[in-house]
Amino acid sequence: MYKNIVPGLISFDTQLNKLPCFTFSEQFNFYPLIKTPNKFHYKVEIDNHIQLPSVYDFRNRYLLYLKNCWFYNWQLSHNFYLRFKFNTLTNTFSFNNLYNHVPFELGRILPIGRHLTNILSLHLFLKNYISFKGAAVKTKNETIGIITPSYNGKSTLIREIINKDKNKYRYITEDNLILNLKNRTTYPLSPSISYKNFMLKKILDPGRYKEDYTFNDSCYKNKVSQPQKIDKLFLTINNTSDFAQTGNYSLLDFFLISSPNLFFDSVLVRSMIFKYQLLNKVKQVLNNINSTNINYRFISVNNFNYDRLFK
Repeated sequence: MYKNIVPGLISFDTQLNKLPCFTFSEQFNFYPLIKTPNKFHYKVEIDNHIQLPSVYDFRNRYLLYLKNCWFYNWQLSHNFYLRFKFNTLTNTFSFNNLYNHVPFELGRILPIGRHLTNILSLHLFLKNYISFKGAAVKTKNETIGIITPSYNGKSTLIREIINKDKNKYRYITEDNLILNLKNRTTYPLSPSISYKNFMLKKILDPGRYKEDYTFNDSCYKNKVSQPQKIDKLFLTINNTSDFAQTGNYSLLDFFLISSPNLFFDSVLVRSMIFKYQLLNKVKQVLNNINSTNINYRFISVNNFNYDRLFK
C-alpha cells in the first residue's frame, strides 16, 4: 500500500507521515492508502548510512552527482551533518534522521521537505503540470479555481465558503493548485499547514491567525479525492487600499509571482537542468504556460471580498 500524496498524481512508498516544509502535503495520511502507484511515484526513507562517493561526475557547492545519484552533504563536524541522496533511476529519496529535524530554512540550508518539493516540482513542470499558489472548490455543477499570491486570503476563503454551505461546496485544495496544462485538470491537496505550525504562527501573529485550524475542520470532511476539470479559473490580487489593480495579466505572470515552488531558486534544480541539458525543455514549458488554451479571468479583489467569484 502506498501513501496517496496527491490523488491521481503523486504517491510515496514510505513509513513517514510528513516532512518539514513539503509543499504538496503536510499530512501523508490525509487521503486513503492506494494499492497502485500514481503517475509520479517515489520511495522516501530515512537512511543514516548514506555514503558519499569518493569521486564524482559533477559538483556544485554541497551537491555531488555520480552514476544517476545526487548527493547533498552539509557537514559541521564528523558526527554532525545533513545529508540526502536521490537516485534518479529508482526515484528513491533518502536522508539522515538529523536532517528530518530541521524545521524550516536556516540561512541557505533548506529543510528536507523543500528539497523533495523542488525535485517533484521539476518533474511535474517538465510534464506540463504547473503548481501555483491557489485554491479550488467543487460545486454540483462546476469546479472553481483561484490563483493568487501568498497572504491574499485564499485559505480563509475556502474554509469560510465551505463552512457556510457544505451541501454546495466541497474541498479540493486551499493553498496550492496544480494545473495540468494539457487538459485543464487540477488535483486535490491536503491542507498546507499543520496544527502545530499554525499555533506557532498564531502566537507570533495573532492579528492574522484568529481561528483554530486543524485537519479535523469540518470543511475537510466532504473533500474531493479525485482529479477535477477546471470550469472557471480566476487570477486574483487582493488590495486593502482604494486602488483597483488592472492589467492584461497572463498565466505566466502569475506563475512567476505565485508559484509556491519557484524551483529555479534551487541549486539542486538548476544543477539538474544544467547536467541533463534541460534548458530548452524549460523554455518550451514556459511557452506552453504563456500560450495555454485554458480560459481564465483576472479579477482585482478589495479587502478580501471574493463574493463575485462564486455568484
